[in-house]
Amino acid sequence: MRRLSFAVAAALAAGLPAAAAAELPLPRGFYVAADTACGQASMATLTLLHRDGIGGAQDFCGFEQIVAEAAGRFRITERCADLRDPTSAEVNEVVYEMLGAGHFRKTSPYGWSVESRHCAQGDLPEPWRSNDIADVLE
Repeated sequence: MRRLSFAVAAALAAGLPAAAAAELPLPRGFYVAADTACGQASMATLTLLHRDGIGGAQDFCGFEQIVAEAAGRFRITERCADLRDPTSAEVNEVVYEMLGAGHFRKTSPYGWSVESRHCAQGDLPEPWRSNDIADVLE
């Protein structure tokens, strides 16, 4: 797991402008809604975190910019689109708050939020348990 560098942490503590981050300090892989057991995951509760974004069964949000605002808090400009209609893309600025190891809350500018936590692939039901996601984890 990546941590803020000393220089970034010092800048934030001093009230200097936030620093750009290469990626979120979360393990890549599957995330499930925080109130769902990994073994009970479904298309409605499961997302897949890549280096460049996060997506579910019907949408994908690509990270265009990640800015560390404070320890464990990131402002992200993301472009989200319905996978069935890529022309539906919409750009929003959202906030990701790290709630623990592999656990985050995403809050939209429209006021809704979702909490998700990492699930080991082997703990998920089929077909996700046996999906080859090696390219996402690199």
